[in-house]
Amino acid sequence: MKKNHPVDHESAAKPEMARGAKTPFEGPHKNGLLKKRHKGNRSRPSTLPDGESGLHARIAADYRNRFWLSLAVTLMILILSPVLHTLVGTESFARFHGYGYILFGLGSVVFWYGAWPFHKGLFAELKSLRPEMMTFISLIMGSAYIYISSLVFLSGKMLFLELAVLIDALLLGHWIHVNRKAVPR
Repeated sequence: MKKNHPVDHESAAKPEMARGAKTPFEGPHKNGLLKKRHKGNRSRPSTLPDGESGLHARIAADYRNRFWLSLAVTLMILILSPVLHTLVGTESFARFHGYGYILFGLGSVVFWYGAWPFHKGLFAELKSLRPEMMTFISLIMGSAYIYISSLVFLSGKMLFLELAVLIDALLLGHWIHVNRKAVPR
């Protein structure tokens, strides 16, 4: 069946190009995204929406900074940890008055500073009534922190090394994940 209006099939098959563009990918897409070039690598265009790549880069930098600071505090916890001193045979070195409170303070730094993005995600997910992974992670870490803190004050047991290593591993994983989103392919 023949249509009554003329159609230029040749121009209809070509994607729309921006003025001065050599290829259709230098101008607007049909979905509104623009191909932009990175300042550092001029040969690789970005396919992320405007500003999203920068947002992922800032989030990745935040995870990186939190990871390295939390790792440094974790090493301090390791040095004071009874596990290390039991293995090395220097148990009396780590036992001094206030030892548990120092581990509690260092563990609290890792829990509150290092795990803050997870806690912030918990609040955002509960506010939107859509609990997801950040809610799960934050609740796991929160319950571990409450349990370990109660052990310090009630029985004198020290398990902050385990909590700090868990938080460091989660920070590293999220840093790698967000960093892959920040670098377009």
